[in-house]
Amino acid sequence: MKQNAEEGGRALWADGYRFRQLAGGLFLVGLVVIARPAGPGFGVGLVLCALGEALRLWAAGYVRKSRVLETRGPYAFVRHPQYLGNTLIAVGLSLAAGRPWAILVWAGMFWLLYVPAIAREDAKLRRRFQEQWDEWGPKTPAVVPFRWPSGRSGLRVLEWSLPQSVRNGEPLWIGSVAAALGIIYWGVL
Repeated sequence: MKQNAEEGGRALWADGYRFRQLAGGLFLVGLVVIARPAGPGFGVGLVLCALGEALRLWAAGYVRKSRVLETRGPYAFVRHPQYLGNTLIAVGLSLAAGRPWAILVWAGMFWLLYVPAIAREDAKLRRRFQEQWDEWGPKTPAVVPFRWPSGRSGLRVLEWSLPQSVRNGEPLWIGSVAAALGIIYWGVL
């Protein structure tokens, strides 16, 4: 059991998961430290952060990591809704902090960290759930939704699970983003 946990830990670092979390956390902290909110940017940023967190919470309430190929809820719109949520949050925090240029920093981080992760995750899911993947993957965009899903796979809100979202750790992210926005707004630093 211990060996599996250690191997799983190495795998999380090897595929960039923990590194992406660390990089995202440093991005958030960096924006809080250099924040100079001004004008309507904070309000626009707050709305984008709320949308991003709502999307992440929605996705986390469906996904059962590596056990099921999730195609319901937000996964009917995009293959990686949490990455879209992260992007909305990053753009929102950049605007709320009064540092719109930080959106370019996020774009670089996305290109370096998320684009390869999407390719790895898609390949892994394709291998594990080949028949389901072949039906869902090619017709579902990776991150940017540009179509309404066909059939009954759309919103399906009643199938969402708060306990599943909690198990997937979403309250920690909500708290972190809310704390960052509070610090930016009240200028604590």
